[in-house]
Amino acid sequence: MADTESKSLTDLVLEALADGLDTPTSKIVAHAQLERPDATARQLTNCASHLRAKGKILIVGRGVYRLATKEPRT
Repeated sequence: MADTESKSLTDLVLEALADGLDTPTSKIVAHAQLERPDATARQLTNCASHLRAKGKILIVGRGVYRLATKEPRT
């Protein structure tokens, strides 16, 4: 089962948060490393920071993330 195209770290972070629940970094890392064993916690937290800056995810506590809700901006 040789999958030559692995998912991006962004995709893996978003997948880990897909259930909409508050998710600690450790669970995001564990999820990502199933597909990308070479991914480090630092890479994933950096990716999460970029997603937060784009408004795609929220930091709800120290090392805890959640998908941002889609609400219209006024």
